[in-house]
Amino acid sequence: VAALKERGVARVLNDYDFGGYLIWSGIPVAIDGRTELYGERFMVELDDAMTLKSPDALFNLLTSQRIDATLLRRQTPAAQLLDHVDGWRKVFADENAVAHVRDPSARHTAEPEIKPASN
Repeated sequence: VAALKERGVARVLNDYDFGGYLIWSGIPVAIDGRTELYGERFMVELDDAMTLKSPDALFNLLTSQRIDATLLRRQTPAAQLLDHVDGWRKVFADENAVAHVRDPSARHTAEPEIKPASN
């Protein structure tokens, strides 16, 4: 959370479990435990994005919501993909969570470049 606060992020795509803590820390969230406030359509779109159910779901959500950072569970498919997407940089990771921030100079598009994994 400190890494996100240092960068002054405005719109964070977060895992459901981190919503309350982010709110308590003064960081705006995409989702928290009050799921009834978000509506069924958003919840389905969020699930599709986090699990990569459709190829463009994550990038469409990042673009439409103008997300500039993420805080996701490490094992979330979306978090793993962002490690390889041009324009996103990992700024924190531990055994539970990973945070990425969007490079301000990156194109805000639903079709980013995917970087090959380096071994």
